Amino acid sequence: MNTNIIKVRFCGSVSLREYTYFTPETVAVGDIVVIEVRGDKQILGEVTAINVPADAIASFKDKMKTIMRIYVEEVEDFCVRSPGCECPECRGGNN
Repeated sequence: MNTNIIKVRFCGSVSLREYTYFTPETVAVGDIVVIEVRGDKQILGEVTAINVPADAIASFKDKMKTIMRIYVEEVEDFCVRSPGCECPECRGGNN
């Protein structure tokens, strides 16, 4: 059964933990999405599962968030804080 519930793993994280989100658009496993964490901080996450059954989220459904959008690499400049990142922020603000 198709649902709008997905699992996401934070990009650049050493943890293999998955987090569950709603999605307003169709995504596929492996897609990179922009998600909001801790207030208004935005980070990237990789979709690890789609069509998660609704009964799997019953105990925490009221606390779930929705992804913001699918990440488009060619358009966005987004630091993932991964090893070897070369964005200006990770290089100490030097271009």
